[in-house]
Amino acid sequence: MLAPSVNLWLALPFMIMIMDGAMQSIDKSYFESALLDGAGWVQRTRYITVPAIRPIIAPAVIITIFTTFKQFDVIYLLTQQAGAKTGAHVHTILTYAYENAFISNNYGYSSAISIIIFVLLIAFSARYRLQEEGSR
Repeated sequence: MLAPSVNLWLALPFMIMIMDGAMQSIDKSYFESALLDGAGWVQRTRYITVPAIRPIIAPAVIITIFTTFKQFDVIYLLTQQAGAKTGAHVHTILTYAYENAFISNNYGYSSAISIIIFVLLIAFSARYRLQEEGSR
């Protein structure tokens, strides 16, 4: 299936840029102190790097999840258009809502699917927010 690999190529540069910025923001003195104390690579990664970049990575993951949910165009153009090699049986929740609204003329069902998408995104946001408040 092409859609997940296309999504990976769309999100990868953003995540690499965020990870690079997060790694550069860590003070080098933490690593020097850990190295003098005899910490290995695994300990430095587990106790310094991961906790330091977690506040930066978590919002980037949420943004990527939101972007994935709204990527209708890529999936539709790769799978649903006339002449697509994968066939019209491949659906995401967005293409399924589109098909129900504009092909089957079932607007109520499509509206219910859209509300489910909205509730899922709110749940992701609320979970992230509660996790951030709990870590403070």
